[in-house]
Amino acid sequence: MPNTNHPTNTAPCYRCILPECPPPAACSRCADAGVLGPVPGVIGVLQAVETIKILTKMGTVLSQRMLLYDALAPRMHVIKLRGKRADCIACGENPSISSETLTMFDYTGFTGGHGDHDKPEALTVLTEEHRWLCEQVHDALVGGGGYGGGVLLLDTRPATQFAIARLPGTVWGCVVVEDMCCCCRGHVMDEDM
Repeated sequence: MPNTNHPTNTAPCYRCILPECPPPAACSRCADAGVLGPVPGVIGVLQAVETIKILTKMGTVLSQRMLLYDALAPRMHVIKLRGKRADCIACGENPSISSETLTMFDYTGFTGGHGDHDKPEALTVLTEEHRWLCEQVHDALVGGGGYGGGVLLLDTRPATQFAIARLPGTVWGCVVVEDMCCCCRGHVMDEDM
């Protein structure tokens, strides 16, 4: 399972690395081939470490390199990647794929029409004015904008986790994603907690 990051404009994107789909005989769905349960977690931890290294500017990041992890062997191997491709359809000089056109991309055609890959459902992405940066959330909560001041931060983690650690002014509740019905059992916790 691969792990890499792309913190610079010269690093290749995933489509640069794999511009063509592998032959259909080489492709299998995770549901068919199986995924060793802990492996995605291991890769997630490695990606978190890479993120911390980028944010703190410490250590050597995997820019233009890819770490390959074989859990069955067990072994890890780092390979060097070529630079960004000028003709890449995702990040090249004239890209034909963008966040706006991604939902219309013919993935079935790209994969040779094999497998049960349907076009992904259209994603509902929040517009820029509806997104908050961490600093904005902090300023709203610390600056008196917490519950009762126009900002409500709903924590949907399990109640036991909420009881262990939470942001001041946060309300706990569960959200039923299927119908977006909020069955808020929440209560505002003490500001000093």
